[in-house]
Amino acid sequence: MKLPCVLLRTEKKNTFAYQDGYKDVTTAELEALLELGRETIHSLEAELEARQISAKFEESTAVAECIGKLRKSMEHLKILGRLDEKSTKLVATAARILRAKPTNREGRLYQTFLCDIHRQCGREQVVLCAAGLGKQRVVCLNAQDRIRLVHFVKINTAVFASPILDALVEKCQIPNTNELFMQDNSRSQKRKISDVLGDDLPEEHDSRRIYREDERAIIPTMNKSMDLNDEQEAMGATNDRASPSEPEAGQHADAIPLERRIEYRYSEAPIDLISDLGETLTPAMQTSNQWKWERELRGSTTDCLNVLSPKSRNQDISITIVVGFKAGMQLVEQFQLSPR
Repeated sequence: MKLPCVLLRTEKKNTFAYQDGYKDVTTAELEALLELGRETIHSLEAELEARQISAKFEESTAVAECIGKLRKSMEHLKILGRLDEKSTKLVATAARILRAKPTNREGRLYQTFLCDIHRQCGREQVVLCAAGLGKQRVVCLNAQDRIRLVHFVKINTAVFASPILDALVEKCQIPNTNELFMQDNSRSQKRKISDVLGDDLPEEHDSRRIYREDERAIIPTMNKSMDLNDEQEAMGATNDRASPSEPEAGQHADAIPLERRIEYRYSEAPIDLISDLGETLTPAMQTSNQWKWERELRGSTTDCLNVLSPKSRNQDISITIVVGFKAGMQLVEQFQLSPR
């Protein structure tokens, strides 16, 4: 018999191939074989697609590490039949974030990721992703890698399916679709520059006032020890931290002067466009630790270029470029900047 092949077997008929016909096979057995055949085709298609996607994911070390974490978490679940203490806290954090309004950029990114998993893959995979990845590992991915990760989980939902996850959904109180916090599209999605500038606000304010408190929020933080962050997150140390540009606890948004309010933040610039900065700024940016770290992860975007767009159209937009220390000092000398 030529290999590979598919063999069938029923109660009355010994092993046979579909080419042999279905003599002595009952109608009930035919229906059962048909259902098994459909499941087999679905499984084969999913595996082929997963392997093709996995080949693409090899370009991103960060996504590959996340996939490894998910598989390891699934193995532990199958062996133990439960979540360990750390994973239990991470899942509880995810359940809370899905219901609540996020207070900072990290919270919004993680909530969006969890909602995407919830809608595309189901509540069971929310448990797996929260337990296996945690908040910090997800928010440190660039936007493209987060999409790739959602796609990987989606096409492998059948592979990760388990009665253990089904039970944990209820035990950990993962919300239903109607219980999810719905982010305002105007905040959760980047609007086109033309749309933003089209909202004319007549208020006049002193344009010399700069967003010094907000600027601290866009300085990239590189933390390669994600496992330590996961531990802190599980203990509640990194949950819902107030962003410098967000109102602090007990402070109403209206109490912040309009000229200090930030409406949008822009980042994650495609790396193939960075050369447009010119011969002076491009090499300086490429010497930064942030740039080097992002290239190690083989991401296609960078957070070395950040823009703060104020609510008031009478205020200036703040643009921050991250450069290496030596290159930065050279720029200070080149432009004769004065210390303050």
